[in-house]
Amino acid sequence: MEPEDYADSLASGDARKRKWNFWGYIDARDAAQAFVWHLRRKSKVRKCSSSQMADSVMERDNHGLLKEVFPMSPQAVIWSNETLLAIDKARSVLVTNRT
Repeated sequence: MEPEDYADSLASGDARKRKWNFWGYIDARDAAQAFVWHLRRKSKVRKCSSSQMADSVMERDNHGLLKEVFPMSPQAVIWSNETLLAIDKARSVLVTNRT
């Protein structure tokens, strides 16, 4: 997301608008930094991982979002707004290799 995209996503509060990726996002500046980081290190990493922010783009908690948008799914009680996407691999690579 570009910085100007945040206001629209947060202000609308429309949970259906970004349901396609469970409200995940990455700031375009962070994505660019990760790309440059890999280029500088001539990274040989070939496996994909999801590079997302650790929170969701919505200010509401995941429990309410899931209940509203996917009412027929099993409802886990997830009161935070942490990302629902798996980012563990990307997090471990970036934290371990931070320079």
